[in-house]
Amino acid sequence: MRGRHLAVQRLKSWRTVTMNNKYTPITSLKNLGPTSAKWLSAVGICTKADLIRVGPVAAYLMVQGAGYNATLNLLYAMHAAIADTHWTEVAA
Repeated sequence: MRGRHLAVQRLKSWRTVTMNNKYTPITSLKNLGPTSAKWLSAVGICTKADLIRVGPVAAYLMVQGAGYNATLNLLYAMHAAIADTHWTEVAA
């Protein structure tokens, strides 16, 4: 039982490191589904670092400028993805 507990702790630790790593792929971030990831990738935003560098507002405008039908939910989702929180917790 102790070995299993240790394996679970290591997995949780790995997930935390992976999700907090700024080079995490957009597809792995909370709140961003496959369509959002596709849109962001199309405008050159492929990692959390890219999203942080560009910023959620500029990324939102880039997606809209590329002709995608992005709503404000995408903006909230990107902001929350950077903070690793749920998008509904973002203050409007």
